[in-house]
Amino acid sequence: MTGRVFSVLAVCLFMLSLGVFVPLGVPAALAQDDGDCGCLEPADPGFSPAILWQGASPELSLHEIVTLAAPILWYSMDEPLFSKGEFPFPHPHPCDEPADTSIVYYQLRKIQLRQNMDEVTLPPQDDPLFFEKTESFAVRYYFYYHEDIGLNPHTHDLEVAEFEISLDRTEAGCYQIRMTRVTAFAHGTDWYSNELRIVEGQEHGLRTPIVLFVEEGKHATCPDRNADGIYTPGYDINVRVNDAWGIRDVFGSGWLIAPGFNFAMFKPRWPRFALLPPETPDRCIKPGYFSSLKEEFENNWHYELRPANRIEMCDDVPPSRDFLMSMMKDHSFGAGYEPEQYETGSLKALAEPLRGTKGKLPSINLRWDRALGLSFATRGIPIESQYLIPRATWIFRDNEFSIEGMISSSASRFMGSYFSAGAAYELDRYRAPDGGIVAATDKSWNFVAEGGIKFRFRIKGKARLFSLGYEFGGVRLGIRTSGFDALKNARFIAEIGAGVW
Repeated sequence: MTGRVFSVLAVCLFMLSLGVFVPLGVPAALAQDDGDCGCLEPADPGFSPAILWQGASPELSLHEIVTLAAPILWYSMDEPLFSKGEFPFPHPHPCDEPADTSIVYYQLRKIQLRQNMDEVTLPPQDDPLFFEKTESFAVRYYFYYHEDIGLNPHTHDLEVAEFEISLDRTEAGCYQIRMTRVTAFAHGTDWYSNELRIVEGQEHGLRTPIVLFVEEGKHATCPDRNADGIYTPGYDINVRVNDAWGIRDVFGSGWLIAPGFNFAMFKPRWPRFALLPPETPDRCIKPGYFSSLKEEFENNWHYELRPANRIEMCDDVPPSRDFLMSMMKDHSFGAGYEPEQYETGSLKALAEPLRGTKGKLPSINLRWDRALGLSFATRGIPIESQYLIPRATWIFRDNEFSIEGMISSSASRFMGSYFSAGAAYELDRYRAPDGGIVAATDKSWNFVAEGGIKFRFRIKGKARLFSLGYEFGGVRLGIRTSGFDALKNARFIAEIGAGVW
């Protein structure tokens, strides 16, 4: 028996000498030289500027991860807070400790867990196993300013951008931190959000840390994909391009609901007005072609990064405590807001996120088409720079109805054109010798077409109780025809109701 034990021990020692075994409790993927999992070079297979870090073990804390992902903030040279002597900003929250430097806050919104892993303990920045437990997460970066200057100015300006981060494991067993989406919110409306979706294999021109333009006076943010200091729609943002707010430095003299972005609204950025994230030696993308950390930024300020979930609302917040508290609630900022957690492979993880632009209810409009009726429109389907919207109409008097497809270039602009076509089950109508329109008693299916203009307006406050929760209402004015002859039964139509479509 003793000889058998000795033989087993001898075999184990021999296998350990060959590196076959790893210490107990350490996954095989971690038992490798750190050099095998160092940062990738541009010539290496799998290199991407969206990869913020790579290592052999999941040793980084949440605070270290969000520091690696934290953005550069790039201000206009004419930012009013500069001339008022307010720098450094963003400012510390009124209920937080004061600071002599710029402050940016972060807080998690959702956590997708790896399969068969326990939930992250709260607060998540204190869980030493956060990296090991988490497949991906959404983090919000918050920027607080003492005041907003421009149209409808106010104190307590709390702005937010949400980043989606994936914590990957490669086939070689390395751990990676990869950025997958940036959504910069603009003026409290999801339709205006500036969103950059970072698709693997399509990261052309991406520079990290990601740069966020900061709108002059109003402080809304927008990604600058290649850190060139120029906003380029369709490149710097690639989701809902026609409706995205962009960056409108002339907003102080403009309207909130305006036509689409145009280049005269944006002021090119100067390097000296960029505010940098905390320095970190672990960043994979070093200064160079794929980095947004330019030489011109070398002497720029760095901000401090603090967790927002430790901020408790306080009483001494002049002049409008309730307004600040409302903004904190809208953006899930501060103590009491816990991130949603769900496991990879669950129905929640597979479901497409339900954003504010994806309404649960159809848009309903009161309609006039020779008589009173209703129009129903479901969520639009993005097709390049247009939306395809399924819709139906119903006219009460003669019980006529139609099924159509409608094309619109926008869902949130103050004014935009539309066109629809489809089939209508309606009374047969023809022109009498005296020029009048006569309706037959029989109904049949006819081709119908309609075109016109939609005017939209925002619905705020308690008025949204009467608009089924929609943020927008509108009026549609158009011309409609029946049959393939464009001049047959041409008539004026009008609609009014809630919803963007």
